[in-house]
Amino acid sequence: MSFLLARRKESGPSKREIGSRRGSARSANCASMWLLKLSRFRDTILFSRKCNAEIGMIVQVKPIRRIVQCDEGEGLLDVLLREGLPISYSCKTGNCGMCEVEPFDLFAPDRHKQSVLMQKNKAFLACQRNISMDMGVRLPSVRPAVNVPFQYHRGRITALEEIETNVIQFDFDIGRRPARFFPGQKYALAMDRGRSPLLFPANAPGQSTLSFLVEADTAPQFLVELKKGISAGQEFKLVGPIGKGYVLPQDEAAALVCGVGPGMVAVRSIVEALIAQNPNRAVQFLLQPSASFMHLVDGICNLCTQHLPNSELVVFNGPQPKASMRLTSRRGSTTEMIDFIQLERHRIKAEQANVFAPGFAVLPLMMSLMKAGLDQDAIFFTEAEINFVEEEGVNVS
Repeated sequence: MSFLLARRKESGPSKREIGSRRGSARSANCASMWLLKLSRFRDTILFSRKCNAEIGMIVQVKPIRRIVQCDEGEGLLDVLLREGLPISYSCKTGNCGMCEVEPFDLFAPDRHKQSVLMQKNKAFLACQRNISMDMGVRLPSVRPAVNVPFQYHRGRITALEEIETNVIQFDFDIGRRPARFFPGQKYALAMDRGRSPLLFPANAPGQSTLSFLVEADTAPQFLVELKKGISAGQEFKLVGPIGKGYVLPQDEAAALVCGVGPGMVAVRSIVEALIAQNPNRAVQFLLQPSASFMHLVDGICNLCTQHLPNSELVVFNGPQPKASMRLTSRRGSTTEMIDFIQLERHRIKAEQANVFAPGFAVLPLMMSLMKAGLDQDAIFFTEAEINFVEEEGVNVS
C-alpha cells in the first residue's frame, strides 16, 4: 500500500489541480485579452481621428464594462440615458443630485496614476458635464436620497387648527413662487428667539402654500409664539429645505415606508407628501410606532384609506426584533393578523433584497419581514431622523 501511494505521488498533479490551474490561467488570459482589445480599440479610434472626424469621443462605463461612442460636446447624462445605462435622476438641472458619477482615467498605465487622477477629479453630476475628451465614469447605485438648494420664503400663516388630539396643523402662504422640496426635507421658521423646531411639509412640492404638522406636547413654546405672531399679523420668514428628502422609484408599483420610534407626526407628514406627490400609485406603508404615539396610527390609516384605496397600511407592534411579535395588516376594511416568531433567524444581507435605505443600515427586522413576503422597496426613517423635539432647532435669525 505504501508503495502504491508513493507511485501516485511521483506520477504528478491530480486532475483537480490541473483543472484549477487551467481555470486560473483561463481567467488571466480573459483579463489580458480584454485589456488588449481595449488598447486596440483605443488605438483604432486615435488612428481614425487622425484620418477623419467620423469618430468623436468615447466613454467607458463601470462597473458594467461598457464603451460608448458619442459626439464632442454632448451631455454625459444624455449619452447614458440614450444607451439605456442605469443612472438615476429626477431632473436635469442639478437640483436632485441623483446623477452623480465618479471619474477615472480611461487608459491609466498603473493603479497609482489612476488613484492620483481620482483624487484630482472628484465626483460630479452627469447632467452638468459635457464630454470634451475621452473619459471613464463609474456609475453609482440607485440613490433615493436627494436634496434641493436652500431657499428663503416670506409669508403669512393663513390657518392654524387642531386636526386631531395633540396634532396641530398650520398653513404657510409663501406667495407666487412655489416651494421646491422633496418629501422628507424639513423647514424652519425665524422666530423672536432665533430658534424654530424643524417642520416637515405635508403636501406635494410645487405649491404656493405649505402645510405643516406639529405635536403640541413637544413644541408648546413654539405654538405660543406662533399664535402671537398670527394675532399680530406678523410676516414670518421660512428657511429651507433642510436635509435630504426621498424619491419613490419610478419603475416600481409600490413602496414600503417604515417609521421607527417616536416622531410619528413627522412620519405622517412625509406620508402625506408622498401621497400628494404620487396620487395614482398603490403605496404600502409599514409603521412601527412607540406606545406614546399610538393615537396617530388611526389618522394615518384613515389618510391612506381615503386617498389611496389600493394601498395597504401595516402597523407593527411588539418588543425588540428578537422576540415574538404580531403584525397587523389592514387593507381597506380588512384586518389580518400575521405571526412572526424569532425573526432573528431570517437575517439576510441588504444586497440580497430589493431594498434601499438612505443613510441607514437595513434593520434585521425589516429584512425579515421582506423575506416573509413583503417584497417591496423600502424607505427607512431612523429614530434620529424623525424625532421631532424642541431641541432639534436651527438658528435662522
